[in-house]
Amino acid sequence: MAKSSNSITASYEALPKILKIIIQILLGSIVGGIFAQVNAEAKNSFTNCWFDGAITMKGETARYVGGVVGGVVKGNTTIAHCLNTAPISQLDFKDAGMFVGGIVGYIINDKTVGTISDCLNTGKISVNYHVCVGSVVGRLNQAVVTISDTYATNESYT
Repeated sequence: MAKSSNSITASYEALPKILKIIIQILLGSIVGGIFAQVNAEAKNSFTNCWFDGAITMKGETARYVGGVVGGVVKGNTTIAHCLNTAPISQLDFKDAGMFVGGIVGYIINDKTVGTISDCLNTGKISVNYHVCVGSVVGRLNQAVVTISDTYATNESYT
């Protein structure tokens, strides 16, 4: 992480080996398997990462959930060569306004530019209530995002 006078620039890259994280996440309002939220007006990069574990949402805690990144609020963010194999499940959340994505939970803000490329979601997403679900991105709102060569398995969510 490099710090400048006005902002913090974060960059994550797991080279030459792929980072594999095995955990179970049970609470938090913004949850990502690798990173919870990007909220910096900087260039942010997540490459060669793999989340394998489980994300289980209980109660009224999680609002924005992604297998790799929970949410992107602003900045120029690249997510490349990332894999989510973790299941994401919702046990008893009954409130509206939740966004779940196999790679990213939400990307929002007209000042957000992003790229998602060469990513794969094989983790099954199981939800019960008022939820926006996407095999790759749960919610995309007012942001300019390019998604290329990114896939999800046929049975990504129920």
